[in-house]
Amino acid sequence: MLVHIDADELGELRRENARLSEQVDSLQAVNTRVVEQLRRASIRTHVAQFHHIFGFPVLHTPQDPSEEVLRRRLRLITREYLEVLEAAFDTDGNPHWAAFKSTIMRVVEEAPIDFDLVAFIHELGDLDWCVEGTRLECGVQGVPVMLELARANLEKEGGEVLPDFTIVKPPGWRKADIKRVLEEQMR
Repeated sequence: MLVHIDADELGELRRENARLSEQVDSLQAVNTRVVEQLRRASIRTHVAQFHHIFGFPVLHTPQDPSEEVLRRRLRLITREYLEVLEAAFDTDGNPHWAAFKSTIMRVVEEAPIDFDLVAFIHELGDLDWCVEGTRLECGVQGVPVMLELARANLEKEGGEVLPDFTIVKPPGWRKADIKRVLEEQMR
């Protein structure tokens, strides 16, 4: 079956083809930018930069950490976990809160080490999975949050590293503005 197309229709089809080609080019450019942003937004990249700045190790092959490193990392994870609970619950009014905090920190400080790298990394992965699922159920895009946290953490450069590996915020340091990031996501 032959379809006859007059010059006007052919011109319109060519213009539509050109318009669609421009859209494809534009989408490819956007995709390239997004891929580049995601590459730069890798949490591992930002955390590694932070570790280099403050002299913390960055290892490139799986290995058991020393007891000192293991306890330090678990103290940090436990502190952050406790802060998550404090952000979600009225812990000030809970008579068990102080005892819970004290007990969990004592476990991290004093429990005998019985380390299994495979099981440990598996459970860290499960934590990552649960955290991302929680962001999804809160309707939050994690990458912009992570980028703001990276900005704030990397601006600690020049701050003193205390014996517990806490970093004193230098003059002019700005706290992560998560409220702004969430407001941008609501638009």
